[in-house]
Parts: sequence; C-alpha cells; structure tokens
Amino acid sequence: MEITPSFLHKLYRGKWELRVRVPLARNLHVFYTPGVAEPCQSIAADSALVWDMTNRWNTIGVISNGTRILGLGNIGPEAGLPVMEGKAVLYKYYAGIDAIPLCIRAETEEAILAFLSAIEPSLGGINLEDIKQPDAFNVLTEARKFLRIPIIHDDMEGTGIIMLAAVLASSSMAGLKLESEKIVLLGAGSANMGFLQLLDELLLGNIGNVIVVDRDLVYNSENSQQHWMGNILSKTNKLGSSNLEEALKGASFLIAASRPGPGVFPLEYLRNMKKPNTVLSLANPVPEVSREEACAMGVTIYGSGRSDDPNQVNNSLIFPGLMLGLLVTQQQYNTAVGIEVAKALSELAMKKQRIVPQMDSEVHQFVARTVVEHFSKKCASKENASMWAEELNWRMNRK
Repeated sequence: MEITPSFLHKLYRGKWELRVRVPLARNLHVFYTPGVAEPCQSIAADSALVWDMTNRWNTIGVISNGTRILGLGNIGPEAGLPVMEGKAVLYKYYAGIDAIPLCIRAETEEAILAFLSAIEPSLGGINLEDIKQPDAFNVLTEARKFLRIPIIHDDMEGTGIIMLAAVLASSSMAGLKLESEKIVLLGAGSANMGFLQLLDELLLGNIGNVIVVDRDLVYNSENSQQHWMGNILSKTNKLGSSNLEEALKGASFLIAASRPGPGVFPLEYLRNMKKPNTVLSLANPVPEVSREEACAMGVTIYGSGRSDDPNQVNNSLIFPGLMLGLLVTQQQYNTAVGIEVAKALSELAMKKQRIVPQMDSEVHQFVARTVVEHFSKKCASKENASMWAEELNWRMNRK
C-alpha cells in the first residue's frame, strides 16, 4: 500500500486533539458544578479575570470559509479543514498556543464579521486563513475597528513578512539597494499585496521600481483602482512595463505568488533578469518555477514555499511567533512591527549565509521576542513592558 498524505490523514483521523490540564479525578465538584459557579461569579464581577481563570489567554481561532484554499481555489469549508488543522498543529508545536480550527459556512463579509464578533469572548486571538480577496482584506480592516483581541491574516502578514525578510537578506548578500532595483511581483493576491504593503512603508512610498503583473494585467497609476489595494498599486510601475517579459528584463527580483506550476510563464523570461538575481516562487502545492528550472535558467538565489526546499519562504516561519507576541502584549498587528520582524529575521538568516532561517522552535521564540520588544519600546508603562517580558519567558519555558 502506498503511504500517501490522504492515507496518513485517514489513519490518524485528524491532526489534533484536546487534553485535560487539571486533576479531574475526585475534583469534579471543583472544576465543574458546583465549584465552577465561583469563578463564573468572579468573572461576572470583573470580566478581566477571564484571562486568569480560563484558557482564553492561550486560545485562538484559525478561521476560514474555504473560499481560497492554498492554490486550489474555492473548495468549501469542509475541504479546507485539513489546512486549518495543520495550522493549529503548528501553533501548538512551535508556540504552545491552543488553536482551534474553525471552517465556517459564511460567504459574505458581513457574515464573517458577525461570526468574529460573536465568538470573540471565547478567544485570545484570531488567525484569518484562506479567505478570498477582497473579502479577507475588508474583513481584516473592519474587524480591527471593533475587536479587542489581536487578529492577523496569515497570507498577507505572515507570508508578507517572510518574503520581505528573504528579499532583505538576498539584497544585502548581493550588495543591492532595494530602492534602486527592479522588483517584479507575479500575482496580486494576499501574499504579494502583504509584501507590497511592507515594502511601501519601508521605502517611504518610493516603490516606482516595483512592477505587479497579474495574469495579463500590469498595474499602473491608470488601472490601479481596479484592485482592492489600488492606493498602493498606483505608486508602482513608473518604468511603464506592459507585460511580464518586458518587466523581467533587467529585474533583480521575481516574487511569484500566483498559481501552481508548471507552465505559468515561459521560463526563458528568467534569462533576461539582471545578475545576481533572486526568484521566490511561492505557489502551493507546486511552485510556479521549480528549483531545477530556476537553476537551468541561471537564477542566482532561489526560494519556494515548500517545506522540503532549503530556502523555505513560508508563513509557517512567522505566524506562531507573531501570534505569541501579540497574545502576550494584547496589541494589534501593524506594518511597523512586521517590518521590524522581517529585518531581525534577515539578519538572523544571514549569520548562516541563508535568506531565511531554518524552521525550529528557536526561530518562533525569536519572532515572539522581537514582537514583544517592539511594543515594549512604544509602551509608556515600564511595568507593562516588564510584565510582558515575564509572561513571554514563562510561556516559552512552560511544559
């Protein structure tokens, strides 16, 4: 019998389960009725105690409606559940966070927002996942206006951060200045737009050397408002490129996050890139350009989103530590902290002559500490900053 991913998923019947933390034997009267009434009354009198008396401090929801699963498209909430379970497992394994996979039957922005509002009292944070655009962007923007817990969109912010880290490291290793190099983004979805948001702030809006190609459309100031991130796209393509082949001539970077390969575009286009160059091919489950194809076309530095690639440019390097830092501080994500994490990771990677760090628990602790230190520097209360540091250390050292 062939051991396939489907076989293993069926063998284990899912990837996660709950466990009981308290000594329940002979203590049912304490942890359930009648004893449980006491913490209920305490929380009713002071709602902040919910963070001390329940597991809300360490519980998040990984929420999707299944409208854009991996590179597979709108396959529905049930079919998206294996991905959400996988995300939950990584949260627990790398950051100790109890993540609940929640695939919901909610197809409109209003329905998703209503669900987030309704479930907020049970969660410490929210990870939006694999929701089609522009719904995901609009939901994220609106939710941050009323939620009192951190919420992230893993593709925009998780993938965007690790993409920026890889670009910063590769440009530094090649002796390049980003503001002077042509950068081509293939695909105008969540990941590339998350990266573009960060790059726009990092370069203070000077992103005219960035060219965004989405299928047959090349964005510029005249057509940018067709896109949900039109305000940023309007600053791009000051060089006037009209197609991918033209855009790649003399480009130092190609960041592809479009659709699974092979055959996404003629590989010969890569020969016209400037040397040294970097190609990040991030489509899942099959990258637009394979490592072998990139090497054959003379690409200098290559990375993909696959976990079996030496340069794994994947959001799994980001989201466990990012969420851990946000849970500790109970701060909302912003692009400033995203840029700081990307810079720190690029420096960490370059110490080992890499463009991204290797996947292990230490990198997630590093990300979490960077997030906590970022908000601590901006916190007026030294007492809060000290509490955050103690809380993070406790979380990272607990069994």
